[in-house]
Amino acid sequence: MGSFPFEYKVGTRDGHPHFAIICAEFSPHRLSPEQMALIKQKMLECVSNILAHILWINGSFDAYMKRVFGDELALQRALDFTGSFVALGNVLGTTPKERISQWTTANDRVYQIRRSAPWDSELPATAAHSESGSHSETDTDQQFARDTKHSQIEVVSPIRMDLWEKAGWNATAFAVAPDPRMPPIIAPVFQDRASALEIFAAWRNEIGKEDPNEVIRLSLVKGISKAEPFSYCVSIGANAKADQRRKETRYFALVSRLNRMNPASSFNLSRFEKSVALSGRYYLAPAVYTGQNGEYELLPDNHLRSRVRVSSMGINPPRGSP
Repeated sequence: MGSFPFEYKVGTRDGHPHFAIICAEFSPHRLSPEQMALIKQKMLECVSNILAHILWINGSFDAYMKRVFGDELALQRALDFTGSFVALGNVLGTTPKERISQWTTANDRVYQIRRSAPWDSELPATAAHSESGSHSETDTDQQFARDTKHSQIEVVSPIRMDLWEKAGWNATAFAVAPDPRMPPIIAPVFQDRASALEIFAAWRNEIGKEDPNEVIRLSLVKGISKAEPFSYCVSIGANAKADQRRKETRYFALVSRLNRMNPASSFNLSRFEKSVALSGRYYLAPAVYTGQNGEYELLPDNHLRSRVRVSSMGINPPRGSP
C-alpha cells in the first residue's frame, strides 16, 4: 500500500511505456481540504508525467506544456470540473450505494429488454453541414468524435520509441556476399549496443527469426535531393498490408523511423538492391559503433530474415529544393 493519496512509477516494459500506480486506502467521502489539495497536486504531477511519455507534440514540448497546462490551466480546470471527492458524499452520504446490486433485492421484479434497435432508430438521420451545404473538416472531426470509440483507434508499429531514442540510429550499412544471389544484409547502425540488441530481441520474440509476411516494412526512398543526387532515406516501420490490426479497429496510425544517408556514390545501395532482386530476400540486422574512428560492428546473430523484396522507390524533389 502506497502513501497518501497514491504513488506512481514511470518506466518501460518490453520497450513500451509502463506506468504503475499504487493507491493508498482512504474514504473519498471524508477528506479534509488539505487532503483534497494534495490529491489534486499529485494528479497534476502524475498526468503530466504520463503525457510527456505518450504524446508527440509538433514543435516545442516545453512551450506547449507551458501554454496549455500553465497559462491556460487546462489540466487543472479538467480536474476541478471532474473531481467528485466529498461532493458525492454530500449528496449520497458517506457510505453511498455505488452499484446497482446495492439497490436491488432478490424479490425485485426483473424487466427484460424488449427493444432490439436504438431508441432513435426510426427518427430521420441528421448530419452536420456547413453553410454551403457540403461537409466541412469540422463536420468530419465532429462525426469522428461522436461515432468512434477509443477501442476502435490503434497505433500499429514495431517501433518502440523509447528504445530507438536510446539506441540512436545514425547510419545504415550494407553487407553483400560475392555471390549476389545470396541474401544481403541491411543494418541500422546504432550508438547504444544494449538498446540495439533489445530492439531486435523484441522483434525476434514477437515475429520470429523470419518475417515472411513483412510485418516490418523496410523502404528505401531515393531522389530526395537535387544537390546530393546519391542521397536516400531508409524507413523502418509497420506494414499496413500485414493485417496486424484488431478486428474492431476502424482508424489506425503507422509509426516509422527514418535515417538519411548522404553517400558519395550509389555503389553500396545499388549492390544491395541488385542482390535483393536476385535472391528475393534480405536480412535485417543491427550494427553498433565501436567508438574507434567511426567504425562499427555488425551483429548478424540477431538478424531477421524477410522473404519479400525490400520496397525501393524514387521521388522527384520539389522545384527549388536543395
